[in-house]
Amino acid sequence: MGPILHGLIHLQRVENRLRAVKSKLARCRRSVLFQENQLRTLQNGLEAKTEEIKMGRIQVERLELELKIRDEQIAKYRNALNLARTNKEYSVVLTELNTAKADDSKLESQVLELMKNIEADQAACVTIGQQIDEQKAKLDEIRQEADSKACELEKDIAEIQREWDIAASKVPPAALSIFKRVAETYD
Repeated sequence: MGPILHGLIHLQRVENRLRAVKSKLARCRRSVLFQENQLRTLQNGLEAKTEEIKMGRIQVERLELELKIRDEQIAKYRNALNLARTNKEYSVVLTELNTAKADDSKLESQVLELMKNIEADQAACVTIGQQIDEQKAKLDEIRQEADSKACELEKDIAEIQREWDIAASKVPPAALSIFKRVAETYD
């Protein structure tokens, strides 16, 4: 084999090492991005739960106001029941009173269900908050590890790049340009 071929083989070995170290550096940075995305997902989930709690409370307040209005109606029906003069008038008012009580009971069960959902969402918010804290700690740890590893890998890349430059200087320019073109196309 000729010196050009030996030079290209040596250059290929250096190129492979350089690509391997660069891919390690990219993986290192991707791990930080992955953790940041997980943290962002948890924060978005917490915001969504908080919004659900807010909307649930608004709905509870609206239903409680409606219950208060219905209680006033029930009090009016009871008063009208006491003032009824005929059996027919009494039975009509009694029917309206019972209907209002049934509607009142449905509203109360809706309020209780909403309050139960709000409590579940609040518990989920606490859990998500803890997960966010854990994720932040994990992200800081991974970021520190990635930074230190990235420094080492960048030093390795610089060293291997110098080696590559030396190996490339031993190859004729025409063969080097073909090597670069092939190296860009194929791993």
